[in-house]
Amino acid sequence: DINLFLAEQRKSIVDKCAEIEASCPEEGAAVLVSSSEVRMLTMVAHTVSIGTHVHDGLNYIEAMLTQQLTAAIGKDVDGSDFDEYMIHHNKTLFKPEFAPTPFCYSVRRPGHAPDGTLSIETCSSGGMKGGGQPVHMHTTVAVIDPAAPMSFAINASTRASFTGVRYMHALVAQQFGPEPPAPLALVARARQFSSFLMLVGKMGAAQSFEPAAAIILQNKDHLVIPLLLEQLPTAAAFRDAIESLSPEQQAFARAFREMALASSVFGVCVIQLKPQLEKVLKLPANSLTKEIRLTQDLLSLFIDYQVPTDLLTFDGNISLDDRDWELVNGARAAVGTGGIASASAPYEGRGGGGYLRG
Repeated sequence: DINLFLAEQRKSIVDKCAEIEASCPEEGAAVLVSSSEVRMLTMVAHTVSIGTHVHDGLNYIEAMLTQQLTAAIGKDVDGSDFDEYMIHHNKTLFKPEFAPTPFCYSVRRPGHAPDGTLSIETCSSGGMKGGGQPVHMHTTVAVIDPAAPMSFAINASTRASFTGVRYMHALVAQQFGPEPPAPLALVARARQFSSFLMLVGKMGAAQSFEPAAAIILQNKDHLVIPLLLEQLPTAAAFRDAIESLSPEQQAFARAFREMALASSVFGVCVIQLKPQLEKVLKLPANSLTKEIRLTQDLLSLFIDYQVPTDLLTFDGNISLDDRDWELVNGARAAVGTGGIASASAPYEGRGGGGYLRG
């Protein structure tokens, strides 16, 4: 019974104090150390001893429970195991249409082969699982049909509008014990003879996208962008933090939080280049699908040498083959004008296979 132990403790303390009173000088005597100081030091040492024994007892109980749990599961659970459990738990908790899915998408047009992939990947805790192989991050996604086009600024005077299917993702991250959260990275891969433009930034107001950087990936390019995440306080934590501030300070804190929340949505926009080339050159859809070498040279003219599109745009009404040949002649003229000798060699003649067809 715990009360018996407490009673024995009180009795031991009383006996110890009586022993101190009998062996030490009384308080008030002209001595350096009296019985009061000795009693205080004795009680402090007793309190430290109680705390040490409580700590050891709790550690013993926790170690015993850990051994029992490890024996029941059959292994030591770490962060990667907990991530696997959450994926399994979400599959059983949510309906299939609402369950988190891996963030991995193919960059493709309907009826065409993929131009590449876009994914958010993470290494498991410590990067040890599967030899440190990356794992796709699971997110809850909502598909939004484009009700209105969005736009982004190319420069101060020009904005580009775009449409397409939009995906809204939400991530519930978990942390296991003292282990730091696994690092995330945005990974983009392009296939051979394929290309696309990727813009990364944040979502703005009024159906706008605010890109911070852009890159063209082509011909087996592999891009890895580490993602640095910042945790914003919850509404309850924010409300408690500003409770003691003045009304003016609270108003400023709320306005600043609204600005932070408005610019905290990370966005990625992927634009396929072949359809845009066909539009800017006034070609029918899918005209460049099998024109591998011609597409590569056109991209080189536009990207590397900044050739104006007017020099290559088709403006007649002839057959597709003649239109292709007119485009080749335009490219050859542009190459000759720019003095690019290495690029003019492929266009020697139509009959001899002037450019490679897929």
